[in-house]
Amino acid sequence: MGGLHVKYHYNISDHFRIQPSLMLNFGEKHTLPGASVDVHYLFGSPKVVRPYVAVGFSIFGYEEIDYSYYSGKEYEHELGFGPNFGLGLDWRISHSLSIQLEAKGVPNVIDDDCSFVAIALGLSYNF
Repeated sequence: MGGLHVKYHYNISDHFRIQPSLMLNFGEKHTLPGASVDVHYLFGSPKVVRPYVAVGFSIFGYEEIDYSYYSGKEYEHELGFGPNFGLGLDWRISHSLSIQLEAKGVPNVIDDDCSFVAIALGLSYNF
């Protein structure tokens, strides 16, 4: 499953930032929307490469796939939510551009079978 995520970083201090994000993931049959709010703690001083940890809360859509003897696969669009935890790397390549690499685990509180790990690579413009 792939998707498109739009994220906003608001720096509270040199070490803390808030990241609200909107997600649009593509399942086999459905387009699955979602949203997340995370707090990042960035290690080190604001130089070139900074690792960070993330904690937050996500609400997201997912596909429940049932197999029927008569009709084959049946898809249902479900809604999940839960806390998320992640690790990332923020690499400043210029004064106004950064690259982020992030892995985030999202356990689904409603259905354990639909928990997932998301790996994201992104480009940020710094105002």
